[in-house]
Amino acid sequence: MEAAFYINGMKSTWYRISVKGYGKVWIDSNGLISTEKNAKYYQENGTKTLASNYKQFKLYNHIPGTNKNELKQNWNGINLTDKVVSYDLKGVRVKYATVWYRIHLNNKSYWISAQAFAQ
Repeated sequence: MEAAFYINGMKSTWYRISVKGYGKVWIDSNGLISTEKNAKYYQENGTKTLASNYKQFKLYNHIPGTNKNELKQNWNGINLTDKVVSYDLKGVRVKYATVWYRIHLNNKSYWISAQAFAQ
């Protein structure tokens, strides 16, 4: 499904798609993915270096507070050979304006707070 909206006087085209692990979502032509009103997701790829205190930050299957099926995991059983991790999505929890990244470890994806990364 396609829909056109006017935001601040500018026309924006959005598409309704199905994303594995998220269900049906809207994506705009500029790469913003919004699964619900609680979070906004941005297509962004790269690498980041974890800070020395990264283990104090939990890993999640969703950005906390955005999904009823949220699961929290600590770092037990996760093999980390390097503090440099890759990510493929950036998310913002709208209510608190907190930033999260979906990282990949041991062939799994996890959401972690942006505060877990070195400045």
